[in-house]
Amino acid sequence: MNCLYGCGTVFKLTRKPSSWVLTPVYSFTGGNDGTTPEARVIFGSDGLLYGTTTGDSSLGGTGSATAFRVNLPATPCKTALCPGQETVLYRFTGSMDGSGPGWGDLAFDQAGNLYGTTSDGGSNGHGSVYELTPSDESWTEKILYSFTGGEDGSQPESGVILIKPAISTARPYTVARAPGERLSS
Repeated sequence: MNCLYGCGTVFKLTRKPSSWVLTPVYSFTGGNDGTTPEARVIFGSDGLLYGTTTGDSSLGGTGSATAFRVNLPATPCKTALCPGQETVLYRFTGSMDGSGPGWGDLAFDQAGNLYGTTSDGGSNGHGSVYELTPSDESWTEKILYSFTGGEDGSQPESGVILIKPAISTARPYTVARAPGERLSS
């Protein structure tokens, strides 16, 4: 493990008669699988879990920011630890394709594309809204919008919601910080 306090975990909580039981589903190693998931995971139409990691190296991890999928165990667990299998869908480079995607929740459209935000990077360095499209065994990223840090805001830390108009395709909506406001590093 490369992280000082752990690299993050996907887990489930199960209600028992008088308490809750936490069961780890996947624990990040801080390497190629990413590190520091901050937002919640979502279920895809395939029944698998999807999420992002921030790649926060300040916590001791060396992993990059990722979009990932976790396959849940196919059969009921017979032990306390019953790990799922994680697959990296996309690895963010931290520049034009965005940086820090782990803050906001993801959203799926009806075609199976994933939408999210990055809090930094993009063509202007102030974050972006992206789409990940599945193709065979890989996913392709497309930047839908790069924030300028002006009137459009900066560093979105929330996810997107999709609203489908009656005639058109789904449109992503999100929020960003006030114009020109930046977090100090």
